Amino acid sequence: MRTAAVEILGVPVSAISMSEAVECGLTHARLARDNTSENHGPYFTVTGVHGIIEAQESQKLASIFQEATLVLPDGMPTVWLGRSLGFRSMTRVYGPEFMWKLIAATEGTEITHFLLGGKEGVAELLIQCIRSKYPNTKISGWYTPPFRSLTDAEESSLLSLLSEKSPHVVWIGLSTPKQEAWMHRWSRLYPKALFVGVGAAFDINSGLVADAPNWMKVSGLQWFHRLLQEPRRLWRRYLYVNPKFIFSIMVRWPRALR
Repeated sequence: MRTAAVEILGVPVSAISMSEAVECGLTHARLARDNTSENHGPYFTVTGVHGIIEAQESQKLASIFQEATLVLPDGMPTVWLGRSLGFRSMTRVYGPEFMWKLIAATEGTEITHFLLGGKEGVAELLIQCIRSKYPNTKISGWYTPPFRSLTDAEESSLLSLLSEKSPHVVWIGLSTPKQEAWMHRWSRLYPKALFVGVGAAFDINSGLVADAPNWMKVSGLQWFHRLLQEPRRLWRRYLYVNPKFIFSIMVRWPRALR
């Protein structure tokens, strides 16, 4: 299943609405269990300005976006650019919100979820929140990876865990570009699940990090809210990446969009 996409600086951002993204998630989660492909299973990236600019500096990341099943438009600038090209129904697919909506849509069904990412204890806290909001949701397990590459033994152990738990959806709560690299690799090692990279959703949906008010989200100012919360970690991302994105679009317009 492929959707129309807006090529923004070479990244194929899916021209999709939230409701369409949830429906695609349901479809791919069901199909993944029966996947016999020798190549890879489905994976969704949730991508905004940060990911697009990172892809300008990394051919590997650019290729991962090109191969993704969907590149969901996580930031309002991607939505505005898509709408400018006629995709009027395109909406923001905000990672934490998409996570809640897909989980809600699977409540009471056969679809099971697995959480991978976050700091120590975050996945367990998030599971408690999920079960509180959606008590009939099936969660098969979680895994908190170390802040380094896995050893061969750790990879083998994780693969055995996924095979044992047999999840339909694996949520990846790491940061870009690390989570994209994880999904690209693990969709090949374990193609029987839909992988979805949702970044900070683990911290936000578990209540560890406050979400921005809605007016900041719709006006494209959520980045400022996050910068105020974590200035030391995020200052470079927003004070370097955002201006570079604007400059790149202006210089390459209309070639920046395909």
